[in-house]
Amino acid sequence: MIGYVMVGSNDIDKSTCFFDSILCHSGLQKQEITEDYIGCAQNKKNAQVEFYFTLLPTRSSKRRA
Repeated sequence: MIGYVMVGSNDIDKSTCFFDSILCHSGLQKQEITEDYIGCAQNKKNAQVEFYFTLLPTRSSKRRA
């Protein structure tokens, strides 16, 4: 069983607008909001996050080995 889905994006603001328009039809709402990701869950008490969209790291932020 899958516990959650995570999708990456280069632009979290555009992703927010896009996923807000889609997720409202599935009953999911934003529950956790940080600078790097947004987690969405059912609008129920103690609901676990089921869908995340997250900011992808830029090439310059990756550490070189």
